[in-house]
Amino acid sequence: MSQPVRRSPVDWILEACALSLLVALFATTGIYWDDLPERVPTHFNAAGAPDAWGKKRSIWLYVGMGAALYGILSAVARFPHWVNLPFEVDKNSAEVQRILYRMIQALKIAVLGILFYILVATIQTASGEFHGLGAWFLPLALAATFLPLGFYLFQLYQQQRR
Repeated sequence: MSQPVRRSPVDWILEACALSLLVALFATTGIYWDDLPERVPTHFNAAGAPDAWGKKRSIWLYVGMGAALYGILSAVARFPHWVNLPFEVDKNSAEVQRILYRMIQALKIAVLGILFYILVATIQTASGEFHGLGAWFLPLALAATFLPLGFYLFQLYQQQRR
């Protein structure tokens, strides 16, 4: 196995963005905790409207999921041979490792951004300031996840032919 690829300034900026979103999950939950009512939305339907309610401690699940996903995706970014692709590429290639790293960073930012938005919408809905995620949440969340994934998979597919 080859040595890990040296990270560029863009890679460090992407990592800082992901870490900032994780910190924002913790900070937002802590800042608004005392002001939350005892009952908060725990689920939203496909239209973005709350359709289940539970105890306020359930908002810590967003923080826990964010921390777990951050850790898992960070580990996968560090070990690109763990990534399962629908086609063969040389995962020891520096260019393939760079693309895989960026793909995982983009997914990390997308997932943490989605969790942060859900957390904020949950807090605002529970406080009566807002009502749900909004009708555009689901299409935008899917686009934020799958467009970068498609972009980087296409780049990796092109590496297959080299």
